Amino acid sequence: MLCRVPEHRATAEQSEQAAAPTRRRELLPQRLARVARRVTVAIAGVALVVALAKFDTCWVAAGMNTVEEIPAGSWLILDRWHGGLRVGSDVVVETPHGELVSRVSAIGDGVVSIRHPNPAATWGDSRLFGPLPLTQVRGTVMVTFAPSAKGAR
Repeated sequence: MLCRVPEHRATAEQSEQAAAPTRRRELLPQRLARVARRVTVAIAGVALVVALAKFDTCWVAAGMNTVEEIPAGSWLILDRWHGGLRVGSDVVVETPHGELVSRVSAIGDGVVSIRHPNPAATWGDSRLFGPLPLTQVRGTVMVTFAPSAKGAR
């Protein structure tokens, strides 16, 4: 008498379990990509918040001739945290004469003196109204975008 060995037939559940590790391996790169995208968006959001807190912009008023290297009509990017505030730094300050672009001539204990490098400047500086409190410094000039010449392309 011959003994018959029953054939082993895999059920649908067993074949799904066998295929599951393969599917998980296929999904792993997708999960990693999704996590990487989320982390990138979070980092970009934090960088944007820090940039908005740290930097400011302003336009140089028409007729402002206090710093020859920064012509009137220029667009400035300012560092509000005054990280680079030193003697010789170009700054935007609030003065009794309004908002001015000038250069730092001295830094004292909580005060800053400004002096326009252009001797023909028509605006007053610290020689006229004395040193200003550091709170009057709106920011240190980081980048200057000079206006384009009329008719230039």
